[in-house]
Amino acid sequence: MFVLKRVKDESIVINTSDGEIRLMITNASGPVSVGIDAPRVCNIRREEVTSEQTLPDVPEQTLAQIGGR
Repeated sequence: MFVLKRVKDESIVINTSDGEIRLMITNASGPVSVGIDAPRVCNIRREEVTSEQTLPDVPEQTLAQIGGR
């Protein structure tokens, strides 16, 4: 595991073949808030949600229609 320390409004950028993923610390007091800006092809979800259930494969256009990525 690679660990970086960041403070509010600082970012971490991850380059992928599909584009950049940018993680930004939006709140550093109490529970940390992280903003994620990533290409639409990236599937992003909380680990505890993934381990609790299997998510259905939903087409991109459907996600856009329901207000998802």
